[in-house]
Amino acid sequence: MLIRILFIIVLIGAVLLLLKRSRNPTDQDGQEQDDSEQMVPCEHCAIHVPQSEAIKEGEHYFCSEIHVKLSKQDPREP
Repeated sequence: MLIRILFIIVLIGAVLLLLKRSRNPTDQDGQEQDDSEQMVPCEHCAIHVPQSEAIKEGEHYFCSEIHVKLSKQDPREP
């Protein structure tokens, strides 16, 4: 009977430990992972997009191909 109670206590402790680790992911060194990414503004509309999704044209970033094309047009054209 005593062994069964100890087994249940250890089992509950292991489950709680696994739940705690799954809610607070850490890397190998025990540091929390940083999933943030650099955000860059679109040169045409100023909306910020993740750098990995932005389109780079020269030194400028754009949120879409349409804004790349619009930035190349003469501003005097309709």
